[in-house]
Amino acid sequence: AAEESRMGNLQDKIAKCCNKSALIWHSLKGKKSYDIINRIEKRRMIEVAKPMGVVASIIPFTNPVVTPMNNGAYATKTCNSIIFAPHPVQKGAKLLVEMFRAELAKLSLPEDLVPDPEDVSNEVTAELMSAADAVGKIIIGRAFDNGLF
Repeated sequence: AAEESRMGNLQDKIAKCCNKSALIWHSLKGKKSYDIINRIEKRRMIEVAKPMGVVASIIPFTNPVVTPMNNGAYATKTCNSIIFAPHPVQKGAKLLVEMFRAELAKLSLPEDLVPDPEDVSNEVTAELMSAADAVGKIIIGRAFDNGLF
């Protein structure tokens, strides 16, 4: 990412990947993320979490590892599918999706939880964002604010 985007430096990007992955793991480890997640006996209530469906996630040009890793972990932990929409000039996106799918296969999970991006363009990404059940709003808001769609 540092070389391709000419932003940041390699050592900082590596440190960010390592540190953020540990934070993501610790924030998700052992937490219920679907079905009955809490019982409030005093109020005779239960909290139920259910999948939203398809989550669309833009892979930012300057952060092509940590953002999809974060969004992918949260989406799959909550039994949602996720489709990554890489920046049109980003070369590493295909490799990232292949790596994600390989890890899902190791866990005996369906690889199609993370579909392979086939046709990357601003138009296709905008269509994906409008058709998805959920979207990373902060990232999407910034993309729209910066005229990417």
